[in-house]
Amino acid sequence: MKLIIFLFFFSFFLIKCESTQLDCFYNFYSATGRTIPVIPQESDVCNIEGFLCNGSSEIIEINIDQLNGFNNIVNGNLIQCFNKLSQMTLNNFTLADDFLSNNDYYNQIMQIKIFYPKSYRLNNIASNIRDLTIKTLDIYQPGLESNQISLDIFSNVHNLNLLDVSAVGQQVVTFTPQTVLNTFPKSFNIFSKSLPSLHNFYASIISIRLQSQFTWSNFDTYYNVSDLIDISSKDLGTCIPLTDIQGKVEMKTKQLNIGLCIETNPNKIDMSLNYPNLEILQISSTKKFYNSEFQFSKVPETLSSFLLDSSSFGGLEYVFDVLRNVKSVELRKNTITNSFLPEYTLTPGMNLFLDLSNNNLSGSVPLSYCKAKLVNLSNNKLSGAIPDCFLCYMKNNFENYFENNQFSNYDQIGKCEDKIIPNLRVDSETKKIYLEGSNLGFDSNSITTTPPLVWFIQIPSELFIADYSQYMGTLDKLFNIKFNIPNQSFTLRTIRTKPLVNTVTAYSTGTVQFTGQDFTYDKSKIVITINQYDCVVKSSTYNSVICELVNMPKSLYATNMITYITVMDLYKNYTSQITVDFDYPNDKTSTIFQCPNDCNGRGICYSSLGQCICQPNTLNPNCQLNCNFGTYNATSDSCVCDSKHQGYFCKDPYFQCPSLTAAPCNGNGLCNNSTGVCTCFPGIEGDDCSKVLLKCPNDCTNPLQGTCDTSSGSCICKPYFSGNDCSIKNCINNCTNSGNCVNGICQCFPGKTLDDCSGIQCPNDCSNGNGTCNYSTGVCTCNPGRVGHDCSGIQCKVECQNGGTCDNTRGECRCKANWRGNECTIPVHYISSIEPCPVSGGQVTIYGWFGSIHQNLTISVGDLSCTDIIETETILICTLGGGEGTKSVNVTQNGSSFFGKNKFQYYNPVMKSQQQQPSNTTEPVKEIPQSTTAIDIDKGLATISNQDTNYEISIISLVEIDIYGKKVKNNLLQKKWNITTEQNIYQFSQTIDNEQYAEGQDICLVTYTIEEIKKTRQYEFAGLKLDINEGGLKVSVNISKYQFQNALNTLQLRFLSASSESTTPQPNQNNQCNQKESTIDVSNIDPNQTLNYISITKNNKQLSGRFINKVVSDTRNTFMSSEVVTELSNSSTIVVGLNLPHCTDECYIDPDFSVLVTSDFKSSCNGDKSKNWVIPVAVVVPCVFVIALIFASIVIYRKYRYPIRLFILSKKSNSSLKSTKLRNF
Repeated sequence: MKLIIFLFFFSFFLIKCESTQLDCFYNFYSATGRTIPVIPQESDVCNIEGFLCNGSSEIIEINIDQLNGFNNIVNGNLIQCFNKLSQMTLNNFTLADDFLSNNDYYNQIMQIKIFYPKSYRLNNIASNIRDLTIKTLDIYQPGLESNQISLDIFSNVHNLNLLDVSAVGQQVVTFTPQTVLNTFPKSFNIFSKSLPSLHNFYASIISIRLQSQFTWSNFDTYYNVSDLIDISSKDLGTCIPLTDIQGKVEMKTKQLNIGLCIETNPNKIDMSLNYPNLEILQISSTKKFYNSEFQFSKVPETLSSFLLDSSSFGGLEYVFDVLRNVKSVELRKNTITNSFLPEYTLTPGMNLFLDLSNNNLSGSVPLSYCKAKLVNLSNNKLSGAIPDCFLCYMKNNFENYFENNQFSNYDQIGKCEDKIIPNLRVDSETKKIYLEGSNLGFDSNSITTTPPLVWFIQIPSELFIADYSQYMGTLDKLFNIKFNIPNQSFTLRTIRTKPLVNTVTAYSTGTVQFTGQDFTYDKSKIVITINQYDCVVKSSTYNSVICELVNMPKSLYATNMITYITVMDLYKNYTSQITVDFDYPNDKTSTIFQCPNDCNGRGICYSSLGQCICQPNTLNPNCQLNCNFGTYNATSDSCVCDSKHQGYFCKDPYFQCPSLTAAPCNGNGLCNNSTGVCTCFPGIEGDDCSKVLLKCPNDCTNPLQGTCDTSSGSCICKPYFSGNDCSIKNCINNCTNSGNCVNGICQCFPGKTLDDCSGIQCPNDCSNGNGTCNYSTGVCTCNPGRVGHDCSGIQCKVECQNGGTCDNTRGECRCKANWRGNECTIPVHYISSIEPCPVSGGQVTIYGWFGSIHQNLTISVGDLSCTDIIETETILICTLGGGEGTKSVNVTQNGSSFFGKNKFQYYNPVMKSQQQQPSNTTEPVKEIPQSTTAIDIDKGLATISNQDTNYEISIISLVEIDIYGKKVKNNLLQKKWNITTEQNIYQFSQTIDNEQYAEGQDICLVTYTIEEIKKTRQYEFAGLKLDINEGGLKVSVNISKYQFQNALNTLQLRFLSASSESTTPQPNQNNQCNQKESTIDVSNIDPNQTLNYISITKNNKQLSGRFINKVVSDTRNTFMSSEVVTELSNSSTIVVGLNLPHCTDECYIDPDFSVLVTSDFKSSCNGDKSKNWVIPVAVVVPCVFVIALIFASIVIYRKYRYPIRLFILSKKSNSSLKSTKLRNF
């Protein structure tokens, strides 16, 4: 019994599973909210609206909506029973989350469209869509739970349309990047709040509608889009950078459409840089271009279409030049500022489409636009006449492309009489036929040809081409060509020939009409003269020409008026000659009778009778040649003479020349048959040219050297020549044994001269005329004003004073550095040192060199004049008013000035008494990182190494500077040293090259000494006591006898201080917790301070440099300023320039350096977090043009102690520390 019940239910469900297509239809149709119709047969379901079947009555497409108010949930089962379904469109349905859950079923559907879904969330069905492979998925105004959608959802969708089609755009969507690279091209049409990133995304088409107040980025990730990038927005208030359109990486797309607000930019963009495949570029922007200039500098060579609208720019000439190779140019609805329509130079054969509509353009239309295939100029302010090339073809065709302008002939559209001028030409090599001329139209399909030809446009309005292969057997052929618009027909011949006239009508008004054939439609190519009067052509066709005698008096009207009709072609003119009969005052029509052979061109044809009036030596009736003693050959139109006559008319006698052979003159000459005399070829003689002359070697060179005996073939040489060809020229006196004879010319030994080498050569030939050479002695006698053993020197006209010497290369005095003028009598003064006055004013003493002449002597310090001047050659004393700070000094005399920038500083007596060296007291600490010092003997470089930090201190150059602050000479000091060592002292030296050094002057020597200090000691410089501690370095530089290129110049010595990571860190020194990048501080470089400071901080250690503003110049103390050379400095290197005075012997300066650690320094990186102040190395540098660096002993400070001591130190030496701007050098 149980078995029976089981089989019953099993069979019931089995029957139920085999549901028919009709059952599937009923279930789905009821879910739409509609009443189920009565369907007699299953095939009748194909007649229900919204359902489409194939030939087997199987439903393959569904397109239906769910009725409003009916919200039954539709799940996948209602659809999946349609076994052959390939496309479905569901509108306004309430769909279940598992609606797309059957992969095997939905993968067969090519296209799924879902419009306005209710209660349908993409995020809920994300996994279902991700697992499907769908060709096309369209979802319009999708319901979204969140505003972020992962592109991974659509990884298997080939074509996606995800759009908000509502009027208000309620949905706000952003996309997160795809994480897995898709393997097939995609087409995506979506809306978004931001531009999605397309990393790992390959697509053929991307179309994005950006929402209001969108964000712009990621455009450079669109490089894998192959066919189209289309990005637009209704929000024209949010703008994107213009340079982003240019692209930052290579973009593969063939088309780029941008419909966004674009920011103005002063730089034009080059679209050829990153778009190698771009064919179409469309830009729509409401922004005015920068400075009203077209913002594109170049486009890709592949670009065939360019569209720009809704923008504002000018310079159409520039636009046309940039786009000159683009076939379609659309610049519609723009505000073009310079509104006249310019010429357009078109590339031949390009077939341009040009749209300039709606732009407020004015002026007339240039004829160059006729070469464009189509031009839209509507809705502008153009005036003048529409060119005939357009006017003929506009009627019922493209007249709307010229509407809404101010053309003067717009009402004459289609009127085209005598304006179309066609010609035919056949190229037998290419088997092509050309229809060429003017105003030929823009559409090859509107041209009908009999016999038939298929035309292709080459140059709009000017040139069409067709295949002529089928007619190559008949090159000279007539064609009827009809231009369907404007309905005009033309008869044309492929090969041009002379016009043939059948009748002539001569009117009493002077108008003459010729009828016949083979005239031309181009009246400018036909010329008619009647009795030598021009008949002006008024119209011309293939069969008729009308002209008018404008200047011929009617009294000359007669019969048999000789008339020439010439049709001009590109390579040849074709002329016919007839006679015209007038019957004034009546009109007369005459029939033209052709003369035989057109009188052969040797007579006048009287066409009223068809008879020739021939020229002399011609015969009637056709003016053939009178051949006298010969016969006429009609084929060649020439005479064939008998054996005794020759010439054009066979009248001239003919004489044979003598010859032993059949060839005239034995073939060795030319026969003159008018005289019977031979003209022999060279080397031949005799009446019949039978005697061959013997040639001499080289024809005896030339007649001046010898003559040829043609009977023997030997040369007879002239005097002074020898050799078998007389080519050897004998030398005079055999060169007196002082040279070699070459071709009769003596090549003298060194020191010898004259034609026979008998003379002694003077030095440099006395400089080409500056003296006379005595060839007996070889000594020059110089001309007045010339000196030297070769007279090359120019004698000075004056005596050079004050040690000056005559520069014989110029004939001028070369003065010593301290003098100038023609005789070196005017002193060139300079300042070497200054004793300043206090801030209250007083006496100023200036040392230097000022000469003994002091005309118009003035001294100024800053803005003040220094008065009551007492002057000597080396000292100036004057009285100066009060002031403070650093000033420049100007000493002017004898018409020249010495300007010393920042060479003077007022001193404060109170502060001066307090300027003492601060105490170098130290406080011991337990943990001090050990420092080591090293000397690079190749570079003259001192290096301090502490843990993982290196500090380098060296001098790099000595720069000579003129009064304008410009570098005159840069003496590089690195890597040029000669070295000697003695115990702990290293001495480097080098000389400085100077092309200005005169003979006897001292050479500048630079001596650079580094001493390792073994025991602490103290020294004093410029009133300050300085300590040099044990373990430090004392560095000194001595620069003596520097030769300035100008007495007004000064020097700048440049120090380099640098920090770097040690490549060989000290063992057992873990310093990773202190590692930091290098920083510099130059805020305390100030010429008004006694002490200037710089510092470099690296790895929590600090190199501090201190520069005293005093220098001893030529044994005297004076003021010196310092500055940072910014062009040589960076975050880890400082170059400080010490501005030295004009010192002739030597100078002394005193900077010093210290290596400290900052408050962040950790003495141990192994867990000890305490911070200590440590001074591992102190470096003091006294310099005595001698410059000294002393790397002193290790000093320890507590936390924050170093900034406090630095502040106190500056307060003791200056009234304040002031920051200054760095000076570029």
